[in-house]
Amino acid sequence: MNPYEAPRHVETRVAPMEACADLLISLGVKPSEAKPPVFRALWRMGFEPRPPLYASMAQLLLLPGAPAGILWATFMRLTVWHHVPLAGVAGGGAFFGCFLAGAMGWMARRTRVKKGLPSWSELYRLAVANDNPT
Repeated sequence: MNPYEAPRHVETRVAPMEACADLLISLGVKPSEAKPPVFRALWRMGFEPRPPLYASMAQLLLLPGAPAGILWATFMRLTVWHHVPLAGVAGGGAFFGCFLAGAMGWMARRTRVKKGLPSWSELYRLAVANDNPT
């Protein structure tokens, strides 16, 4: 095969986590809750964090919590907290990130219960079965 020629057959397979998010959308979850931009970008890069409604607390702390805490602390330092020591600013940012992750975890659990969504293992099994109909 010519290395400059495009392959004739390219398999396009949906990542398992994206298939889970698509299944959540078909179950009535808003696309913005099932596939936020950060998670879509990570799925396209090859990482496989669970969709946000089923994310672990560690994932919620690292993906949305840490960047939000850093941005919030930076904003507060530049605008209001001029005289607060950097350790206080860092502590405030860490608290904000942890609070945000906890609130997101609580809202995700509430949404799962409210919409009657299946457990993670059941959702994953259904999504993988629908993605590979062999």
